[in-house]
Amino acid sequence: MADKAAAKVSKDAGNVEFKAGRYDNAIKCYDTAIELDPEEVMYPANRAMVYLKMNKWEEAEKDCTSALEIDPKYTKALDRRGQARVELKKYKEANEDYVKAKEIDPKTKNVDKNIEETKKKMDEEESKVEEAKADDKDNAEAEKQKQEEEEKLKKEEEDKQKVEEENQKEDQEDNLKQEEEEKKKEEDKEKQKIEEEEKQKQEEDEKQKEEDEENQKQEEEDEKKLEEEDKKTEELKREIEVRQAELEERQRETERREQEEAEREDEFAKVVEGEKLTLEEERKRLEDEKRQFEDMMREFHEEEQRREDERLRQDEADSGIGSRADTAEVYDPEEDRDDEKEEESEDE
Repeated sequence: MADKAAAKVSKDAGNVEFKAGRYDNAIKCYDTAIELDPEEVMYPANRAMVYLKMNKWEEAEKDCTSALEIDPKYTKALDRRGQARVELKKYKEANEDYVKAKEIDPKTKNVDKNIEETKKKMDEEESKVEEAKADDKDNAEAEKQKQEEEEKLKKEEEDKQKVEEENQKEDQEDNLKQEEEEKKKEEDKEKQKIEEEEKQKQEEDEKQKEEDEENQKQEEEDEKKLEEEDKKTEELKREIEVRQAELEERQRETERREQEEAEREDEFAKVVEGEKLTLEEERKRLEDEKRQFEDMMREFHEEEQRREDERLRQDEADSGIGSRADTAEVYDPEEDRDDEKEEESEDE
């Protein structure tokens, strides 16, 4: 990113060194300015002016070309490149630079003179070539012509130095004007920046105000919703308490009924157990009575058998017949028991 302020400081220092004739120091200052702000057309053009003073024609031509790449319509760069090309005997290219400078700004200083001189030098160059090809007999005339050319060159050098001084003065005036324009631009930019910042701040304040109002409205709505939710929560809590009380009452009722049922079951079990004991006792009593009855029947039958046996023996004794004893029925107690069991089964 270009540091225009620092570049301008280096350029101003280069101008001071140039005016003092310290060309090497001026070159260094302009080098720094170009590094800091390579897009500024004035810096390579100024360095080209120093190279012209130092008779470094190729360097001057190169710097002017760099300046024209930044701004093709910068007439000072065209004029200075024309000067360098004249010294490099590039008369045609120099003439083209002067013509282009005039097309851009007809008021360019000494432009008509420079165009005329370069045309003349072009013609002279062509004449020299033709004369060299034609004949070289008149050495004296050639020497005289050479002397005239030297005088002319000397005069041109003096004119050139005068033009350079005028150009330097003009450059200083242009630099001062450009500095004032840049300062004004900076002030306008700063003013515009301040206005934009104020406008932005105002917009931000309005936006913040709207946001605050919206937030306040949202907070009120949230608070209202929260109150409604608290109210619903309280009602739900009361409903839960009521239902919980009902549930507890139902649970107590269920426990009471279960307890009553358990008590009834206990009583029933006791009754059943009592009935079972009673039945068991009754069964035992019946079995005892049955055994007593069987004993009585057995005794009865035994007595009957004994009596029958006694009667048979008496009859045998009386009649002396033994066949009757063989046909007499013998009593079996077990048959009586089986008959009793069949009768009990039928009764059941």
